[in-house]
Amino acid sequence: MRFVVCTYGEIMKSENGISKPKHLAVRIALFAAFFLLAVGAFAYGVVGYGHQEEGYQSISTSADEEEPNYASGFTLQYYFEGRSDAIKQQMKQVSEVYSTALKRAYKLLDKNNAYDGYNNLYTLNIEPGHPVVVSAELYAVLQDAYDKTCQNQAYSLFSGAVNDHWNSILYSDDPQNFDPAVNEEERERLETLTAATMNRENFTLIFGEGNTITFTVSDAYQKVLASCEFEGNVLDVGMLHDAYVVSIVANALEDAGFTEGYLTTESGITHALSGQKSGKMAVYDANGEVAKQVSYTPGSAFCQFRLYPLIEGELGYYSVDGHFRSPAASPLKLNETKHSAAALSKNGSAPDAAFACLKLLSGGELSDESLPALVITKEGSLVENDKMIELQ
Repeated sequence: MRFVVCTYGEIMKSENGISKPKHLAVRIALFAAFFLLAVGAFAYGVVGYGHQEEGYQSISTSADEEEPNYASGFTLQYYFEGRSDAIKQQMKQVSEVYSTALKRAYKLLDKNNAYDGYNNLYTLNIEPGHPVVVSAELYAVLQDAYDKTCQNQAYSLFSGAVNDHWNSILYSDDPQNFDPAVNEEERERLETLTAATMNRENFTLIFGEGNTITFTVSDAYQKVLASCEFEGNVLDVGMLHDAYVVSIVANALEDAGFTEGYLTTESGITHALSGQKSGKMAVYDANGEVAKQVSYTPGSAFCQFRLYPLIEGELGYYSVDGHFRSPAASPLKLNETKHSAAALSKNGSAPDAAFACLKLLSGGELSDESLPALVITKEGSLVENDKMIELQ
């Protein structure tokens, strides 16, 4: 006797011993129903997998073979609402604008590399004395950076060689032994370079019509570089780099009509777009706890910069054995309790907020009293508008 296994229906034995399906039409109908159910479930799973909910979404950036790390350290959180298909379409549009602006800012502010179709900081550095037509974005960035340089407080647009030297120490195998706080020879070399860097007579930056800029470096400064064995391109936005990138990207998003979100950087900058709801920014103390919440309005920018020991391996400003290190000035003896500074620009200028932090960390004063700012100490207190506020 032979049997045939059937998935659906009963089994009956025929007279000749060959098994036949019973109620064939019913079994075919059931099979079709189960098949359609399975296909429907699979399709629902595929649709559900790509479904986009309303709310804040982290925006991805497109790949770039020429500069794969152009988006490193930057994040855009954007708010979406509506149907899933509409959200996915808008996410694609926001990503395109965001990626394009980030790439453009990265290349414009690169002082060490050339790019096809771009006149950037590198172009100005390698063509001293020659007028260079730059983009409107770079022209505005350099005007603002030069105005801040002229205040002679904690920042210089011409500190590229100083920045490169600090970074060479940072990336060395034994940075602590090369730190000027303990190495007298390094200290003398750095002081010679920083003194020449802070002398603005060594540099000329002419802003002409049609976004034309002419940059020159004096022979005296070139001799200092050679005598101290320093290398590097001089024109460099330095510690305000991320702030200027945020400004360029925020303007591009606003111009495209994308206003409901906020930009952040790993260096400590947050920019709320004009459609972002009001809220609070967290100020962190030395233990990583929230020390204070600062209220912000749509379109404002916030920054918190911290002092780091050189041996911690952090770029930017350094604090070793109580000495404050500025890429634009000679080492300053600083209050050893100072930990970080925070500032809020209500008009949405990330460079203004970042510059305020640099001035506070270097012991400078803020000329704009309307810009809320404070210094955080290691003892758990805030110095706010020259008043000490103990944390509870």
